[in-house]
Order: sequence, then structure tokens, then C-alpha cells
Amino acid sequence: GDEYTLRSLSALEGIADEFGKPDHIIVELRSIANVPIVERVKKTFKGNIDVISAGQMRTLLLAQATFIPGLTEFYTNLLCYSTQSDAVYSIEVPDNAAGKTFLDYATEVMRHSADEPVIPLGLIRAENGRRTIATNPRAKAEDGSENRHYRIQKGDQLIVIAHKPPTEAVLP
Repeated sequence: GDEYTLRSLSALEGIADEFGKPDHIIVELRSIANVPIVERVKKTFKGNIDVISAGQMRTLLLAQATFIPGLTEFYTNLLCYSTQSDAVYSIEVPDNAAGKTFLDYATEVMRHSADEPVIPLGLIRAENGRRTIATNPRAKAEDGSENRHYRIQKGDQLIVIAHKPPTEAVLP
């Protein structure tokens, strides 16, 4: 179960202190009840830790698929790398996009890549050695202030759906 995964994460943290931190660790948990343990490790770990819980993913997919018939097929196609389907990729945003809103830049990308469609979904931003992800960033935060992810910054990565890994040529 998760005990082995959590022990391995602890051991990896100790080894990483001695030999250098890895940039990225993916932790699979069977129970979302153990996520808080990983969250505590994330606070002191200098790299990025992604947590995936098969149970949580299954529950979320089932809940959404209840309202959208065919959604499971859509996700299967999206998560499967093949010549017949699109996939999710990330690509660094060019410096000239800094300051633009996500909506404006996403529109430019879709117009620019009309022959090989690239559909922007969100942004990945590195802040203080940590990675944050904003899916379809909105102009306003819940409190009415401007959403800090809405304007693109130098060094951001664009999360996209595309038929093949995008190159800089598909970006305006």
C-alpha cells in the first residue's frame, strides 16, 4: 500500500539531502487520506513533488462522466500517446508574450497554429523554486482582484493539447 511509497519518499528525501535534490518526483498514493503526509514533505523539499491518487482520479472522472457522456473516451484519447490522438504537452512561452493576458495569447496561438491546431489549456509558472499550475486562468480572482496567473510572465510554460509535440514555430 501507501506505506511503502511514503517510506520510499522519506528515504529519497534523506538521500537527496546528501547527494542533491531531484527536480521532480511523482508519488502515487492509493488513498487520498495520505496526501497531507506528502504535503508536509513538499514544504521542506526543494524540488517539485506531484501526487497522483488512482482512487481520487477514478472518483473525479466518474463524477464528471456522469454529466458528460463520452468523457471517458475523450480522456483515454488525450492521455494515450499515439499517432491517432492528441495529447497534452507543455512548451516555454516566448519572451515577447510576457505581459499579455492568457486569453489574448491563447487566441493568438490558435490563430497562428490553424494548420496544426494547438489549443492552450493553462500555464505552468515557477515561483520560489516551486511550480504552480493554472488551468484556463481567469481575469479576476475570487476576491475581485486580478488573477496573478492571468498575465503571462517570462519563463512561463504553456500547457496545450496538440497532435504532436509543439515547437517554437507554432507559437506567435
